[in-house]
Amino acid sequence: MATITLTIPDNKLAEFKSAYLRQHPIPLDPVTDLPTMTELAWIKQCIMQGIIADYRIGKQLLAQDSIVLGADLIS
Repeated sequence: MATITLTIPDNKLAEFKSAYLRQHPIPLDPVTDLPTMTELAWIKQCIMQGIIADYRIGKQLLAQDSIVLGADLIS
């Protein structure tokens, strides 16, 4: 299995988390109003969802690219 690693320098991690979580706030538990997961777990989940969404779009584009119109359909 392939592994993709995202490396953020220690001196940039706080800035990255602050900006990323501003765009993608951690969901809160409706009862306790506490975060449902850690910051890093949430960031990983968001990145994975983004990659999967982009993969699906790419698959659709590849499928569209492979469509060949027949000569009788072109006038």
